[in-house]
Amino acid sequence: AIREAYRVTTVPHIVCSGAERLAVEDLLIDLHYAGFRDLFAVRGDERFAPSALRPGSVPGERPGDDQAEGYEHAVDLVSHIAQLNQGRYTPPAEGRPTAFRVGVAGYPEKHFAAPNPEADLRRLKEKVEAGASFVVTQMLFEAGKYADFVRRLREAGVTAPVIPGLKPVLRAKALASIPRTFYVDLPEGLVRALEGARTPAEERAAGIEWAARLAAELLDAGAPCLHFFTMGTGAATKAVLDAVFGPRGTP
Repeated sequence: AIREAYRVTTVPHIVCSGAERLAVEDLLIDLHYAGFRDLFAVRGDERFAPSALRPGSVPGERPGDDQAEGYEHAVDLVSHIAQLNQGRYTPPAEGRPTAFRVGVAGYPEKHFAAPNPEADLRRLKEKVEAGASFVVTQMLFEAGKYADFVRRLREAGVTAPVIPGLKPVLRAKALASIPRTFYVDLPEGLVRALEGARTPAEERAAGIEWAARLAAELLDAGAPCLHFFTMGTGAATKAVLDAVFGPRGTP
């Protein structure tokens, strides 16, 4: 519906935690038939999703049955999509090669479950080597962290485009909830700006100003585009884009 109504590239997100391989393969076939070519493959936060299925964990299935096979990590889903791109379906199924481009998640401050940044970077490199075409980062709030993350990836031999994630922070109460939920740090300048605001309107203005400056700095740093975490509402994103590029009205 989004694609047809607004004529924009639409990227379905595929969450593999708790999913069965054959069910995901059927979904991918349907998406390809419907004309989708860009996907975003993620494991899914284990705090909110069931663990990946193990062979034999589906009631009524024997260990080793295809129907019981799941994914342990996002790299397994990326590998599955890469196999479909090569025309390799789960036996006995057969089909033509798909033409998906796959994006994966990257964590400038490392994934909360990774033992250290170096191990996290290796996991990301594995996803790219398995077939991922681009990287979208977890939300970040400083352009320097993006630049450092890209530098480390390039030094590791990862050449895929890296799209930074932005989350406009418009309320002081989010200063506690965002780090607790997403395991990211907020810069002191943003914290002071929101804590020093006297009204909700001032909080919003301070948050938009910070996000707009960050967006411009990220583009200047070579970001190919920007990914906004809208959390279901687009007003803040539009305000930031208006501040960076100038108002363009509402379609």
